[in-house]
Amino acid sequence: MVIDVEIKTSEEFLNELIHIEKYLKQFPKLHKLYIKSMKYLPTLEGKTIYVEPFKNTKSTVLGYARKDQEKDVWYIGFAHHPPDTITFLHELIHVAGGDELSAYNYAVLLYYAIRRDLPRFNILDLLKLDLKTINKVMNDLFGFKGIEEYFEFTGVLPSHIADFDYVTGKVKLKEDVDEDIIVQTFIAEMAGGISVWFEFDAPSKCETIDCRIFEEIAKQLSH
Repeated sequence: MVIDVEIKTSEEFLNELIHIEKYLKQFPKLHKLYIKSMKYLPTLEGKTIYVEPFKNTKSTVLGYARKDQEKDVWYIGFAHHPPDTITFLHELIHVAGGDELSAYNYAVLLYYAIRRDLPRFNILDLLKLDLKTINKVMNDLFGFKGIEEYFEFTGVLPSHIADFDYVTGKVKLKEDVDEDIIVQTFIAEMAGGISVWFEFDAPSKCETIDCRIFEEIAKQLSH
């Protein structure tokens, strides 16, 4: 979590529209994160973005992003100032063109890419990732024959895409599930695994299975 000053609610801190650059000057660490995020969100460059007083009363909502189609301007709002790292990056992904699912799943991966200074790539290209690429990466790294062995190794079984055979002890993908759903489910599980890394005083290098797979996928997307 990025914290530069005491965290305040939106009502206490912000009562008028402010350009994102002016807003971020108050939070140097968050500003650095914003600049570095463009390495992985290239479509952010040139966007006109304002931070506005928070307009959502739901206690579970920490941030939002909305676009004025006529003016081609983005407005983002945060429940607290400064927002936590993942909430901030989540909204930047929206501004860059990501939907709610990708913003939710990719924010952790974006933060990891920034922290590890991975090669330049577009995080939204994960939307185009296919099963063949994932399987090759896992085979090259760990000798896995397919994504099923990843789920067997991690002990995670997303029941909407796979079944577990209690006789053989093997995971099998369901035949009627779209490949994109399988891929995005895998990405969500990988992001969940990587998020654990941030819960500790993380060293600069992460050697978990999820970190290694993601770093290799990022390398593939950077070509």
